[in-house]
Amino acid sequence: MSDNHKLLDSYLTMINERLSEYIPDDGSELSQAMRYSLLCGGKRVRPVITLAFCRMCGKKESVALPFACAIEMVHTYSLIFDDLPSMDNDDYRRGQLANHKVFGDAMAMLAGLGLYAKAFEIVTDVGDISEIPTSTLLRASNSLARASGLDGIIPGQAFDIKNNGTKKLSYDDILNIHKLKTSAMLEISASLGCLAAGAEENVVLKAKEYAEKIGLAFQIRDDILDVIGSEEKMGKTIGKDREESKTTFVDVFGVEKSQSYVRKYSEEAIQILSYFDNNDFLVWFTGLLCDREN
Repeated sequence: MSDNHKLLDSYLTMINERLSEYIPDDGSELSQAMRYSLLCGGKRVRPVITLAFCRMCGKKESVALPFACAIEMVHTYSLIFDDLPSMDNDDYRRGQLANHKVFGDAMAMLAGLGLYAKAFEIVTDVGDISEIPTSTLLRASNSLARASGLDGIIPGQAFDIKNNGTKKLSYDDILNIHKLKTSAMLEISASLGCLAAGAEENVVLKAKEYAEKIGLAFQIRDDILDVIGSEEKMGKTIGKDREESKTTFVDVFGVEKSQSYVRKYSEEAIQILSYFDNNDFLVWFTGLLCDREN
């Protein structure tokens, strides 16, 4: 196993153990529903990026761990809502039944909202994150609210709901949906890692540039895997976009050209990483994401 694989495994262990501590099983159906989606696996892309940027900016990853866990909670909340019958209506997520298929729509929504609220409790807990100045915690909370709210996930999902085959979307339309639904949360993941380390503004901006590129590459690869991937590897229903007549990169460009865009954006992301010292892990991780099969 390479050093990068070992570092990734250590990050995943840190993240999963802390997530479990943040949402203990108190015996209630609500806590079980929250833990069901939060602790069922997943690639943990966003919190890994947070820890990696904190490390590249010269601080121990543990400093950024609360931020990383808060971001994963927001991401999980978005997946629970995304799967609801009134949204994308998916039965499976991360290789298991979607939250609402197990706990019902109402409890699934409460579980998602519980995770969303807990994320902001963590980010603003001065006592728990004593190494980070209060002013930085306020900025982190504001930035997370924007990325998970009206500057990111919510309008992205609203646009995606309208992407139902009644009209073919343009390249710019699809790009905008991907930037809002995927890149926005990856940008906050990278920037919060930098903020936890006390990085200067120019460093934060470079981190966000990287995250926008990798977000586009990641989502286009998702579009490709929705066509050529396997349900066993993906852990969710394949072919949903085509079934619902949603316009994706593959519809506009085909699989081969879409993969060329994955390479283009990932190469641009790696080029931006040259701005940082000690970037070996994130260069490797970027390649891993863009060549993934799930």
